[in-house]
Amino acid sequence: MRKSRFSEEQSIAILKESEAGVETEELCRRHGITRACFYRWKAKYGGMDMNEARRLRALEEENRQLKHIVAEQAVDIRALKAVGLQEIGISKLSQATLLGDYWNAAQRYLETGDSSALQEFAGKHITDANRKEWPLLTDLDGLDQLASAGVLSFESIYARAA
Repeated sequence: MRKSRFSEEQSIAILKESEAGVETEELCRRHGITRACFYRWKAKYGGMDMNEARRLRALEEENRQLKHIVAEQAVDIRALKAVGLQEIGISKLSQATLLGDYWNAAQRYLETGDSSALQEFAGKHITDANRKEWPLLTDLDGLDQLASAGVLSFESIYARAA
């Protein structure tokens, strides 16, 4: 976005002159601005004082940063959805118990940052009803990414088969 040659303070000062009774045409001629510029400032800053303008600028910057964060997370979510998470069926009690213990360890890591319980699952896998092996995701960055993207679920913590 192009930077204005007038600061917000200068724009508000010009608008204050208008409120004091100076004709719009005279203000525009004296300050070298177009009527469209004057009315754009009036729509944005009309009735504001300097503190309100500074607050508006701070809120606009915060809004810009939040939009950037949302856009990054949307990209993460699309990438994770593109991976195609799959449901798996478990038929053995021992596999269900292993999966339950793993889920508890993953939740503890995400809630407290304690990854010690996850370490015991490194290199382990779940065998589904079709005898396909699914490695358990113990990569902390991978778990953090799933959690920050808002797609962490019981089903999404399975690592993809190699």
